[in-house]
Amino acid sequence: MKFYLHAGVPDNELISTFDKRYISGWAAWNQEKGGAVSAAVKTSANPQSEWPEVKTAWCNPRMDDDCYINSKKVPIAELGKYLPAISESNVDQLGGHCETILCFDKDDQPMGYLLQ
Repeated sequence: MKFYLHAGVPDNELISTFDKRYISGWAAWNQEKGGAVSAAVKTSANPQSEWPEVKTAWCNPRMDDDCYINSKKVPIAELGKYLPAISESNVDQLGGHCETILCFDKDDQPMGYLLQ
């Protein structure tokens, strides 16, 4: 899944692309991963409900592990608890931008973090 995100496959095509290339398709992969729906395929029809509301997000570009979500220090390894993983090309397509590891929408609201 990370490969397709990094390659810039649009969110609305991820599942169909994955179905064509993964043995037994999306359903099998999802079952192997414990039934968790990937953050990358959240759409307006399937709203983002597993993450808490994030009003502010910031990572210090001069430090390795210095990130804050809603003014609370959070290790980089735990960003996925607060924000979905997203590819920079998808952010660009949506009119957003990325800074350090975090990405923001056109209104500068946090929308995800870059996969590493």
